[in-house]
Amino acid sequence: MSKIQLAIVDDHEMVRKAFRRLLNLENDLEVMLEAENGIDLLQKLPKSNPEIILMDIRMPKMNGIEATDKVLSQYQNIKIIAFTQFDDEQNIIEMYSRGAKAFLCKQCEPEELFKVIRIVHKGGAYLTDQNLKIIQSQLKPRSTQSQESSCFIFELTAQEMKIIQLLQAGKTSKEIASTLKLTIKTIRTYRERLLKKTKTRNVVELLNACREENSNIKPL
Repeated sequence: MSKIQLAIVDDHEMVRKAFRRLLNLENDLEVMLEAENGIDLLQKLPKSNPEIILMDIRMPKMNGIEATDKVLSQYQNIKIIAFTQFDDEQNIIEMYSRGAKAFLCKQCEPEELFKVIRIVHKGGAYLTDQNLKIIQSQLKPRSTQSQESSCFIFELTAQEMKIIQLLQAGKTSKEIASTLKLTIKTIRTYRERLLKKTKTRNVVELLNACREENSNIKPL
């Protein structure tokens, strides 16, 4: 039976070793890469081929949020599970908005960790009830201003509309760049411009705002 190839990224060696032993006890799981931070991971990835990365958040030199962004822009087949003890709201929002397929606390039961890895490996995503509530609360209007003043009217170029559609389809920056025959840097510039234009803070809010205000989107 082919095993699911995993990588663990955590700045504490004892934590990495402990979870490596735990995961390797499962017949269908194998940890084949360890890294102590995002930079270490990016240096090791060209020589290995993990299918799923368990990504810590707070690490020196390059944290898990930045590392997730860089990994998914270069390796479209890799899936990332945020695996950390720092489950504050902003970390949850940032990791999901950057393409993480799940967000788990290290204190979770081993069986939950195994289950989520298998779900993600099959192409699924995992969102706990708590994380869903956090994301929903973050997407609510942040002010009590009048409906008229808080209503967005988006004026998007044809290219921006294409990017929105591809983001809604779950495409990564690399996949969008390939589809539109642009560089990843150009796609990131478009994304930042869209955030400013729609007054949103991340891709999750951007897509939610575009869904809610779809009737107000106007092509230029």
